[in-house]
Order: sequence, then structure tokens, then C-alpha cells
Amino acid sequence: MMSLSESKYFRIFGPPGTGKTTRLLNEIDDLIMQGVQPNKIGFFAFTRKAANEAKDRAITRFGLDHEDLVHFRTLHSFCFRHSGINFDQLMSKENWRELSDQTDFNFTWEPGDPDAVENLSTALPDVRTVLGLITMARLKQITIRQAYDNWEEAYKYPWPQILYLWKCYEDYRKSTRSFDFTDMLTVFLEQADQLCPSFHTVFVDEAQDLSRLQWRVVQAIADKSDRVIVAGDDDQAIFRWAGADVDSFLELPGASETLSKSWRVPVAVHALAESIADRISDRYPKTYTPQEKYGKVNYVHSIRSILDDLEEGTWLILAQCAYMLDDAEEEIRTAGLFYEMKNRKSVPEKVLMAIAAWKKLQADKDIDGKEVRAIYSYLHVGNGLARGFKAAAQVEDDDLVTYENLVMNVGLLADHTEPWHTVLTKMPEAHRVYLRAVENRGENISERPRITLSTIHGAKGGEADNVVLYTDISYASVRESNASQEGDNDLHRTFYVGVTRTKQQLFLMSPQSVKESYLVE
Repeated sequence: MMSLSESKYFRIFGPPGTGKTTRLLNEIDDLIMQGVQPNKIGFFAFTRKAANEAKDRAITRFGLDHEDLVHFRTLHSFCFRHSGINFDQLMSKENWRELSDQTDFNFTWEPGDPDAVENLSTALPDVRTVLGLITMARLKQITIRQAYDNWEEAYKYPWPQILYLWKCYEDYRKSTRSFDFTDMLTVFLEQADQLCPSFHTVFVDEAQDLSRLQWRVVQAIADKSDRVIVAGDDDQAIFRWAGADVDSFLELPGASETLSKSWRVPVAVHALAESIADRISDRYPKTYTPQEKYGKVNYVHSIRSILDDLEEGTWLILAQCAYMLDDAEEEIRTAGLFYEMKNRKSVPEKVLMAIAAWKKLQADKDIDGKEVRAIYSYLHVGNGLARGFKAAAQVEDDDLVTYENLVMNVGLLADHTEPWHTVLTKMPEAHRVYLRAVENRGENISERPRITLSTIHGAKGGEADNVVLYTDISYASVRESNASQEGDNDLHRTFYVGVTRTKQQLFLMSPQSVKESYLVE
């Protein structure tokens, strides 16, 4: 293996569970031990979540402060910080409303976060779809017409309509000097020679997910850096539809290394994963060994058939499309299992806060102002709360109050020896019934749920003891996709990512079709 110091560019291929981020942190550790200042190290990840996780791990590991790691962030965030764009120049709700008045489209918009990697807008579905096309073209560095000609949704939107919206959008941003997330990248690139700081070493994680435009940003940063270490896995490149350019990752110059040991994927799941990866054309050849546990691949037909299994361990229930999770969610909810879906718990956080706060009062613990307001939201006046008493508004967020204080000074009537479900009677009945069923099963609703429902794309980078994979992959779909190399690769990569989230057991919901597609020649 070539030493990292022998090449400016070094590429690390990290199959699932092989510890790409840990390997990068080990290199950062070596740099700091050698006396390199933390602010001369850049660490860039595809998402804010990944960047923050790496930063938190580095802070804990190296005993640093957040201020020491100012360049641990997303590329969008980095460009925003160095582009000269102010937050109030970003497209706002008012901007989108004004643009709506100038077009035949109806927009809704909330101000964005420059530290997040988001789509162009959260507009109404038809508008969001069109703006997504525009964004993808800009990220891929192709014309709008080229993107439109290769767009599966083109039949729904006449080209003149697309052209009209694109010109209106471009003209509006120029006339108002407003900027969107993609502008953060382009404005930075226009002045990168002057705006980009110099680095000793730059690290780029999950590089297979970067767009062509983001790769231009990486190149601009690299031009001002001594070394560039890039980590990723082309087999997990599942965001091509959103503009990801895996070819730039594969064509990166310099030396390469493949991490060869997975600490996540068990033997049985690894065998299936390898059979899937073998179907991906033009991939970088790589092998890795699984963890020592054998694991198990189960072929089942419904969530109902594995409800008893769901009682223990952590679970990821994954599907190619969100709508495929609807039936699973209903079964899990009916069974009284605690879960989260798309990063939200099965009931509103306010409900859970109220219950947790009431349990604190029962344990003679203090609660703060936010918790008081959560409780009071679900107390019936005259029963749990004094009539006409506007109590919640009188307690500051940082105030700490006892049960006795609430009774004496803040209008609380409810007896704290009573369980939450007999006190918080204003809570929607569906939430009360469900959460009582959850507690009767022995689930702790104050902790993060063991069960997560997500799309495969939403769970990338995650893992669980057990994975349930809903998929419409069949022999026919695999055979049909072979007519299109890109479609074929996208299909296999998506399924590969879903399968390799598994630490112990994998449950496949299309048993016969999966066997036919991947296990039977």
C-alpha cells in the first residue's frame, strides 16, 4: 500500500461498515500529533449530519473545541462562509411569494439553512419537481434542455413551461441579488483564488455522492491544499438521480486503498451483497471480508409475520419509496410498537415531552418552562388546570419549578400521583391509546425508538441489528433494467445499500423474486 505522503491525491474505498470515517479520523489524529494546526485541516461531508458527527467524534477524540474545527462542514456551508453571501440575501419566504406573483406557479417557502444540503425549494409538488430539474442541471453542469430531454417526468411538463419558469427564476435572482443553495457553490467558484483558504490536508467523505459542481469546489480547495484524501464507495452511489457524479470519484488521480474488513455486515448478508455488487457494471473492483457472525437472511411476506421478532433489538424497515412503508407503519402502530419515521417519532415531540415532564413531577424532579407549557397544553381547564389561569406564559424557558410551586403559584390542580394518561386528558385520544399500548409492551417512550422506518436513500450511512427490506425488485425488473446500463446500476446499488445496513438479520419482503434475481443463475 502506498503511503499517503507519496501522493497529493489519495482515494480510500470503503465498503459498508469498514470504517471510512474512522480511518479519516485516524489520519487527522496523526496530523495533530505531528503539530498541524486544526484550522489547517478541512473535513467535508455530503450532509450536515455526517459533518457534525465527524466533528463531534473529533472533539471527543482529540480534546478540541468546536472553534478549533471551523472547517468541519458541508461543502455548501464552507462555500457560504467564504462567498461573501449574507444570510438575508438567501431566497426567503417573501422572495418566493414575490416570484409567485410574477409567474403562473404557486410557491411556498421557508428560509433555508446554509449548513444543510437541501433541494432548491419546498414548494408545492409540481413546482418542486420543476425546480428540482433546474437544480439537477446546475449541479451536473449541463443545460436545462439536456436535463429535460433525459427527464422521466418530461411528458407531464411541456418544454415551454419549463423554459418559462427557468428564465423567470434566473431573472428574479439577478434583479433582486438573491441567492439559493446552488449559488453558494457558483459564487464561491467565481472567486475561489481569493476566497479559498489554504489547507495542509483536506478530507472529503462520502465522495461518491458529490455532484460535478461540488467536485469543482473540491478541485478549487485542492488547488490551495498540500494533500487531498477522498473516501467513498462507488457501489453505494445511489444519488445519481439528484446529480451525483460517481465518475469523478472513480477518475480521481493518485493512489488508492480499499478497506478490507467490515465490522457490520455478517457472513450470510455479505454473500447476498456480493452477488448484488457483481451485477454493477464499470465498478471499481474490490473485496472485503464480513464480520465473524454468520447472521441470517430471512424471506418473509409481511410485517405481521415478524411482530414477535420486533420486540427486541434495533430495526431499520426500509423501502425504495416512502409509500411502500404505509402498510408496515399501520401494522407496527396497531401492535403498540414504538417507532420513528423519516426522522420523526410516531407521535409529536410535544406529546412525548408532556408525558416525560409529568413523570419527572411524579419523581419529585424539577421541570423547565418548555416542559410546563407542554403539560399545560394537554390539561383540561377545571380538571387539571385552574379556570382562567394563563399559567404557561408566566414560566420562562430556563426557570426550574417543582410540583408544589406549580400547585401554589401556577394554577395546577392535577394530583401528581395520578398516571399521565388520566391527567393529560386533552391529548388526542389516538395518541393516548397508542402510547399506553406501547408502555404496556414494555417500551420506553422517553428513549429513541428501536424501530425506524425510512427509504433506503434516507437510511444511507445508518445501521441496525435487524433490517427489513421492502422492494419491488424482481427478475422481470432486473431483466428490464438491463436494457439501460445506468438504470441497471442504480437498481443494484440501491438494493446493495439497503441490504448492507444489516448487523445481524436481514428480512426480505420479496423472497422468491430476490432469489430469482440474485441467487439463482
